[in-house]
Amino acid sequence: MSELMLSGGCFCGKVTFNVHGTPNASYFCHCQQCRKLTGSAHASNMQIKPDAVDFTQGKDWINEFSCPTGRAFSNAFCRNCGSGLPFMGKSGEWMYVPIGSLDNPPVDLIDYNIFWDDKANWYEAGIKAKRCSQFPSEE
Repeated sequence: MSELMLSGGCFCGKVTFNVHGTPNASYFCHCQQCRKLTGSAHASNMQIKPDAVDFTQGKDWINEFSCPTGRAFSNAFCRNCGSGLPFMGKSGEWMYVPIGSLDNPPVDLIDYNIFWDDKANWYEAGIKAKRCSQFPSEE
């Protein structure tokens, strides 16, 4: 992947950041920890060197959570709106940027589906479900 110049932030706008550089990888993580953490079928993260992420506003609004069990990892989020934000990996070698926190992520960003064998048992059925452009009751 080529070098990126992206901006992002939390839902309420209190925290903003820029990303510049070449990601090591981008993936959907289907492990149980990421599903619980996001409340979704998978986490969507970009792995990049820490010096590639610059917080431009609201660092004091960031809280971190370190997982006490399972694989060692942490999570960062806005303490006002709860949105996921870039967080440092346990090794300190990589930063993980939630792709949904980016303003305009490239369409070809995802390289991998990781922990595929751990995916939610309802994931594939959900992919095949009827598609709507808004809430079903509004169509």
